[in-house]
Amino acid sequence: MKLLLFFLFLSINCYSQNINVYYQYVALYDMENDKNVFQSEPLVLSIEPGNGKSVFRSLYKSQRDSIINSVKDKSFSALSALAIQLPKPSYQFVYFKNPNSILIQDDVNTKIYIYPRNYPKNEWRLGKESKIIGGYKCQNAFLDFGGRTWEAWYALDLPLNDGPINFRGLPGIILEMYDTQKHHAFKFLGIDFSKQLYVEQNADVVKLNSIDQFRKIRKNAKHNMIAEWEELGVVYSPEAKKKINDQQRTEEKNRNPLELVPED
Repeated sequence: MKLLLFFLFLSINCYSQNINVYYQYVALYDMENDKNVFQSEPLVLSIEPGNGKSVFRSLYKSQRDSIINSVKDKSFSALSALAIQLPKPSYQFVYFKNPNSILIQDDVNTKIYIYPRNYPKNEWRLGKESKIIGGYKCQNAFLDFGGRTWEAWYALDLPLNDGPINFRGLPGIILEMYDTQKHHAFKFLGIDFSKQLYVEQNADVVKLNSIDQFRKIRKNAKHNMIAEWEELGVVYSPEAKKKINDQQRTEEKNRNPLELVPED
C-alpha cells in the first residue's frame, strides 16, 4: 500500500510540473531524392498540465531563444556571434496550443507572422495494438489528415491530451506518429520535467486571420524571392536567376509536404 501511495504521489508531483516531450522529426520532402535521404531535426512539445496549454517548436529554436533571452548584451554583434555557436533550426514555426484553438508563429523571409489554426476535424480510430515506447505502455490509433493516413502511439501512463504539431484528441500523450507511407515521422526521443514554461510570442509580428492567408504569402514570397532580394541590394546575373527559377520549379514538382491536401 505504501508503495502504491508513493507512485501516486510521484505521478501527481510530475504532472504539477511542465512536461517536455522530445521528438526526432524525419521527413522526405523531395520525391526525386533517394528514399534514404531524409531531413531530420529534434522538436519539443512543452505541456502545462494544469491549464491544457502547450508549445511545440524546434528544439534548436527553443535552445537559441532561451540562451539569447538570457544574455544581457543584446547588441547585433553579440547576438550574431552567439547564434553562430548554436545549431541553426530548419523550422522556425512555434505552435501555441490551447484546449480549443491554436496560434502558429512562422517566418517568411524577413517577416514573422502569426495566424490561427484548427485542430483536425476527423475523429481518431482507436487500434488494438500496444507496445512499449521509452518505458511507457502505448496503444495505437489512426487518423486521416491532410491527404494522409496517420498512425499514432499514445501513452496510457501519461493521460494528457496532446501531441506534435496540431495533433491531439487521444487519452494520452502521443509519443510516436507517422504516416502510413513513412514519409513523415515523429520519433520519440525522451521526456523530462521543468518548473516553468515561458515562451514569448514575438512582439514584431504581422497578425493574420487564417492559415490560407499565410499560405498565399508564403507562395508569393517564393515566387518573388529574387525581386525581394534585389530590393535589398543583391545583384543576380541572368544565369543565376535562371538557375534559381529552374530549381524552384523542380522543388515544386517534387514536393512531398506533410499535408498533401491542405486543411484549415
